[in-house]
Amino acid sequence: SGCSSLEEAALSPILNSLGAKAFWECVKLEAVSFAGNIALTTILTETFYDCEALSSIILPSVLVTIEEMAFMDCESLESVQFPYTLKTVGESAFEGCLSLENAYFNGELVSIGKKAFYDCTDLQSVVLGSVTERVGESAFADCTSLASVSFGGVEVVETYAFNGCSSLTSIDWGNVQTIAEYAFADTGLTTVS
Repeated sequence: SGCSSLEEAALSPILNSLGAKAFWECVKLEAVSFAGNIALTTILTETFYDCEALSSIILPSVLVTIEEMAFMDCESLESVQFPYTLKTVGESAFEGCLSLENAYFNGELVSIGKKAFYDCTDLQSVVLGSVTERVGESAFADCTSLASVSFGGVEVVETYAFNGCSSLTSIDWGNVQTIAEYAFADTGLTTVS
């Protein structure tokens, strides 16, 4: 952690564990590659926290969990390729990733944690998978560019989940059964179906 000169990291295919805060505040880190059939199933707490130069990442194909604050404040992160196997995105995992444009989950994702994508101001589109059950509290709050959300199998939208998403003008509920208070407060919603 704190490797202030590190610009690139190519991780070995035999890697099966990457410690919490492993690349914490590596402010010049621009690229990370996970080689071949890497066996990494979890990205731990704050692993890439404040890697402000990191612009894109293709996550390991067997990844199951992204823990809390794993990519928090990676301000240059524009794209993330989420694997089909991903089940959980933890609290504040991508909070403050100001340049992130899209979040597509078409696999096994079950839940998105509290403030997981909070304040991702360039986020424009979110697609949630058919097995996604829950969108956590403030998960996408203050994503001011968010214009499109596909709810997939989501059943529960928690408090403030989309609060402050001023560009969100229409939504299709899909399977949503429970909408908590202020879930869509201060949005641009004009059409709901």
